[in-house]
Amino acid sequence: EGGFVKLGRNIDIEGSVIVMNGFLNMYGDGIKISRQLIVNGGSVAVTSAFVPGVGNIPAGLVTPVFIATRGAVVNLMNGAFDLDSLYVDGATVSISSSTGSPISSLETGGIWVHNGGALNLSLNSFVMKNDINEFISGRITIWDNSTANVGIAQDVSFPTLSVVGGSNLRLAQEFQSGRYLLTVQNLEVGWGSIINSNAAGNGGISNILVENSITAGYNSFIQYAVVDASSPPPTLNIADGCASKGIHSDLCDLIAE
Repeated sequence: EGGFVKLGRNIDIEGSVIVMNGFLNMYGDGIKISRQLIVNGGSVAVTSAFVPGVGNIPAGLVTPVFIATRGAVVNLMNGAFDLDSLYVDGATVSISSSTGSPISSLETGGIWVHNGGALNLSLNSFVMKNDINEFISGRITIWDNSTANVGIAQDVSFPTLSVVGGSNLRLAQEFQSGRYLLTVQNLEVGWGSIINSNAAGNGGISNILVENSITAGYNSFIQYAVVDASSPPPTLNIADGCASKGIHSDLCDLIAE
């Protein structure tokens, strides 16, 4: 609590690491925490390490549970990160690359952002591990006035994307190359929540392909052409969103009589 700790490469920690209003910096690969990493109001930075005679070693962090809460600030940069579950509770978490092209990757079993939290993903690759036995398994949930900015250089597929409780998801432009950024089975946009994109519409590309269902509540907003309306899912629960004029005509035309 209130302290400053630096960790280097190839460290196995049996148990938990808890940062209480302190500062933890980790450099290089091979860092494993067997139980959980909790950042409560403090700061954690993980990045590559320079080894004389070898060069830059990408960062590498593995832990089953990563929790950032109560104003914590977390920056994971320039490496491969394996977090079975990621909880962002009123905190700011960024997983990105400091280089011009994305080099960072994330493997996770689910992401839960809530209580005004903020998540930034600027990744080369993203893998959702659907065999994690938790309630967030296979989901990215942005909830309770939270925000997320997502840019991924490769196609991504996972079961559920949920933006609810007055939250905002923005899809970044810089890594899109004409393909789908996200393929999901189920898309949910709740009351007062927003999905928009830097690239969709006005001749841009569709960012989300939905395979099973779309649900849109009153006063929700999905920017025009963000969702691929040319290949709609079999279930469309979007009448409330269309009635409140937040869901644009490309989707609402699909349920028009």
